[in-house]
Amino acid sequence: MTKKSFPGYDVELGRRGEAYIYPRPIPGELLSLRRIVRAVDWPVRVSLRDSKVGALDALCEWQCMRGIAYLKMLANATASARLVQDISQRPHPQAIREGEHLELIGRLRSVAQEAPTDVLNEILRACALLHSGGPYGMFVVAVGLTADSDPELREGMERSAALSVQWSATPEIQASLSAAGSVNNLIGAWLKWSERDAADRDRDRVRNSDIGSHPAHPLPAVEDLPEWLRPFLVKVLDANAHAE
Repeated sequence: MTKKSFPGYDVELGRRGEAYIYPRPIPGELLSLRRIVRAVDWPVRVSLRDSKVGALDALCEWQCMRGIAYLKMLANATASARLVQDISQRPHPQAIREGEHLELIGRLRSVAQEAPTDVLNEILRACALLHSGGPYGMFVVAVGLTADSDPELREGMERSAALSVQWSATPEIQASLSAAGSVNNLIGAWLKWSERDAADRDRDRVRNSDIGSHPAHPLPAVEDLPEWLRPFLVKVLDANAHAE
């Protein structure tokens, strides 16, 4: 295996494209964002209107750029005060309706595009896995995204039900929801790993038990991703081609 080290994690690369990611302890300023960074005000009602579906897609894009930017900070083990402020802003539909999110997403995207390819590789493969999860995929994604937002019980049930039905009613949104789910899942795994004591982390490294999904799922085809995520696949494919 090829081994690399970064300020916030170590990685071992397998021959079939799998990346074994081992996070290091997280600085306090980044750990303080652990509850807010995966929280989104997901809709509580299903809609077939193009404008509403578009707003949900924008929520997914916002959360993905926000989450990848946070993972980039974790990888570098540092962040600017401005970026912490941007990530602390919780995605919500009203901001999208009023167009207030565009400049913010632009800043987050600029940071996300600098995330290590190891991290992007894992997100994209997990996204493809969630998207191909069959009839149960919608429940995994919907329940996971809702739980990450830490809602009250009734509100959580309404959001989970709405996302599940929306997944079935508008297949064009499935890739976007899968992407948001994959980003949130990797953040959750990274945070959980970093909270373990050093002895547990060392034992798992010996067993090649990391925060990634193994065996590695194939990367998605470009047409199976939302347009706003496709440049990240291009970056990963380019990096893989140069590594061969």
